[in-house]
Amino acid sequence: MQALEAQGISKTYQNNTVLLPLDFSLREGSSLAIVGPRKSGKTTALKILSGMIAPTRGKSSAFEISAKETRNLYKLCGVSTADTNLFPFLSGVDNLILIASLYGIEKNAAHQKASELMKDLGIWEKREQKTAEYTPDEKALLSIARALIHEPKLLFYDQSGGEETEKSTRIIGEFLRRQNEEKGLTLCVATADPDFAEALCVEYVILDRGKCLGVGSFDTLLREHPLPTYARFQSASPIEGLQRSGTWYEQAIERREEFPQLLRKIVFGGADLYAAEIREPTFRELYEKILEENKKEEILPSEAAYETVPQAVQ
Repeated sequence: MQALEAQGISKTYQNNTVLLPLDFSLREGSSLAIVGPRKSGKTTALKILSGMIAPTRGKSSAFEISAKETRNLYKLCGVSTADTNLFPFLSGVDNLILIASLYGIEKNAAHQKASELMKDLGIWEKREQKTAEYTPDEKALLSIARALIHEPKLLFYDQSGGEETEKSTRIIGEFLRRQNEEKGLTLCVATADPDFAEALCVEYVILDRGKCLGVGSFDTLLREHPLPTYARFQSASPIEGLQRSGTWYEQAIERREEFPQLLRKIVFGGADLYAAEIREPTFRELYEKILEENKKEEILPSEAAYETVPQAVQ
C-alpha cells in the first residue's frame, strides 16, 4: 500500500514560488528523506504533505486520506517540526499524557506509552520537570515522543529547522531507524544534512530553490548521475599507475569484480601493501554532484516553465 502520495504539489506566496510541482509516492514501511540546502522548499513540502499548510496547486494523501482531512490524517500520522508546540508549564510526561488524551487513550495506557518513549529517547529522568526548563535537545526529543504517543503509522519529522545538537540528532536518528525497521513505522524526514538522510532513509527527494532535482533510491539516483567507485591501497612504496590521495593510492573501477584482479596485479608487482579496500560513492557525494549540476543549468523564473513528470519511489 502507498503510505504517501504527492501529485503536483506546489506553493506560492505573494507571487513568489517556493516549491515547484512535486510528484512522488512512497510505500508503507519505507523511509524517505526530503533533502536540500536552506530555502530549498523541503520544510514547505513536508508541511503540505502533513496537512499543516495547503498547497497552491496539486494534492497529497497519506494512506489514501487527503491531507485536507487533517482530523482523520492525524489519527494515522504523527508530526514533529520546529513549530510543534509543547505546553511549557506542564511536565514532560504530562505533556505526553495530555496529547494522548486527545486521541482517546486512557490515562494509564498513556502513562505506560509515555514512559516507554521517554526511556527509549533518554529523557525519562526529566519526566517531572516542566518543559519550559528543558534544553533545546530535550525539547526535540520530547517532540518526537509527542508525535509518536498515539502509535501512528507514518511520522513526518522536520530535522532541518530545529536546534538539535549532534548528540540529540544521533539519538533521534538511531531511535527512528529502530522504529522503522522493527515496528514498520513509515518515515518522511526533511533535512539539510545528507549524512543524516543516508543513515536513516532509503529513498530521497532532492530539492534546490524549490525545484525537484531527483527522486528515488540511492541506486536510482546514482544511475542518473554516475560517480566512480575506487579501488584503494596503502603501500610502503609508490604504486605505479595509481593516483595518490592522501595516504592511499587509488584507481577508479567500473565494477567491484575488477578489484581482485587489480589487487593480484599490484601484489605480484612487488608492492608491500598495508591495506586494500573498495570505496564506493556516498550519498553526500551524490547529493553534492546533483546540486552542482543544477547550478550549471539556467534557472527559469516561473512555475509554468517546469513540466510535472510523475515519479514513483519504488
